[in-house]
Amino acid sequence: MSQINHANAFKSSIAGIPCLIEIKHHLDVPGNPSCWDSAADYYGYSEVEWEVYDRKGYRAAWLERKLSDTIRAEIDEQAFKAVKEWNFVEPDDFDFDDCPY
Repeated sequence: MSQINHANAFKSSIAGIPCLIEIKHHLDVPGNPSCWDSAADYYGYSEVEWEVYDRKGYRAAWLERKLSDTIRAEIDEQAFKAVKEWNFVEPDDFDFDDCPY
């Protein structure tokens, strides 16, 4: 059983069942008006990957099976909001040279 990293998690619910959502990955790509390869390149895009955990912090595959497209979209919105509030940084993207300590 995998346990959650609470630093990257927020509370939510699926089908009325309380749960925790851990953000595993976030990508925010700004648009580039000089790139016409695709609309995503021109306008920019964001993506987020997350996993569902029970209230005790253990992976909850049984709860993930209850996800509908609507609930997935709601959790995506919650995750994007959390990323903006936390100023979420991927561990690989963190520059330790910029740390004041």
